[in-house]
Amino acid sequence: LEAAHEAAIAAYTPQPYSGRVTLLRVRTMSLFRAHDPAMGWGRFAQGGVDVRLVPGAHYNILEQPHLAGLAEELRDFLSLV
Repeated sequence: LEAAHEAAIAAYTPQPYSGRVTLLRVRTMSLFRAHDPAMGWGRFAQGGVDVRLVPGAHYNILEQPHLAGLAEELRDFLSLV
């Protein structure tokens, strides 16, 4: 599975997107990504990036108690569209 994931990443070439992107990201970031709150999406989202911070970390965002915060942000966003 890991090899298939790596192959898919290597073969993918991102293209510009004319709309706005909503990024749900954890509050804490690695030093590697700390310089860009939009985590690189600004290069592709021509309509801009709306960054929404959620509790937790990459490895536990889908676990309680963090899942509740993620669900709340998703509900809030979906009520606007």
